[in-house]
Amino acid sequence: MAGAAQVFEHLRTLEGENANKRDVWARYVALVPNRKGAEKAIDAGVNSLAVVTCVSDAFANKNVGTKTWQDNLRLACEAATTAARNADVQRVRGYISCSFACPYDTLTRAEDVAHSAAALADAGCTEIVLGDTDGRASVRRLEENVTALSRAGLEQDTIGVHFHDTFGQALANVYASLALGITSVDASCAGLGGCPFAPGATGNLATEDLAFFAEGAGVSTGVDARRLLAAGRYAHALACGDERLLVKLEQDWRDGKLGSGGDADVAKARPVAGRAARAWPRKLGM
Repeated sequence: MAGAAQVFEHLRTLEGENANKRDVWARYVALVPNRKGAEKAIDAGVNSLAVVTCVSDAFANKNVGTKTWQDNLRLACEAATTAARNADVQRVRGYISCSFACPYDTLTRAEDVAHSAAALADAGCTEIVLGDTDGRASVRRLEENVTALSRAGLEQDTIGVHFHDTFGQALANVYASLALGITSVDASCAGLGGCPFAPGATGNLATEDLAFFAEGAGVSTGVDARRLLAAGRYAHALACGDERLLVKLEQDWRDGKLGSGGDADVAKARPVAGRAARAWPRKLGM
């Protein structure tokens, strides 16, 4: 992506400025589609990479310009091998878009997902992430994919999931994933994100919703609710270009007023995130 090197350079600068803060910790990841992208990411100092492929010809053509998903897979495997062989790279994840359905075609095949997963693992990926590109993932399709991956020799602790909340099914699918032994779950601050090549798909599962769900299920996250909600509000204001809200939030942050507006304020400031997190401040007496 154009400008990615400059973004990482700025992140490193911020990392240096906050080096003395014990509670600051982050892993910066670059998503790359091919070997050239992997090489650029490594040159920029990135030590955690995610390669992406898919199991749909139509999506492969729209996303990376290949005629078939097998060609897309070949490019992703080349990227994974390049990253895995570099001593400075600590982690390589393999993403399989359209693992459940394709926005241009129909439901995709679990056998193709398993074939892609095995190829990515052989190329050096230590974790395979099932990508729900347009939000049509279901518990049944999840079970079918995990069964196929198990038959291909992949263990549950090497599988991750990435859900969109287009139809409000993300948390239900997370619950099913946990029941299947999968504990690596992607989420996005304020539910921002999506895919420009998936018509109709909305944002990703909100980090706030996932954390609220986990705490309610008895899974300790170690997440500071006030700071997470404040970060979500700030991210949403940035995405919407709301300058007045940005100024207010930055002042609140400096004054230590994190999430002080309660769930009513959160509901107004973060409409892109799901409903669950909006009850979080009230549940915690905030």
